[in-house]
Amino acid sequence: MMFSMLVCYGNIWDRSITPLSSQLPPLTNDSSIIPQLASILARREIQKGKYHPKAEVLMKWVGALDEDATWENEWRFFKSYPHFHP
Repeated sequence: MMFSMLVCYGNIWDRSITPLSSQLPPLTNDSSIIPQLASILARREIQKGKYHPKAEVLMKWVGALDEDATWENEWRFFKSYPHFHP
């Protein structure tokens, strides 16, 4: 669904501004935005105490800068995003 945005410049209404996207991001049942994955930047193994090493992946999210990428548990990530294939 497309919509037009009206912007007032003094007394003139400008209808030439269009939105970047006509789609809203996916939402949970409580209307929270579900983060959208852009890419996996890196993978690492971490040791937490005396337990076996855990794998983590560095996730770049849609609309975020590279420096805002986050380390996520690899197993939990692929359980949450089963259709993502790196």
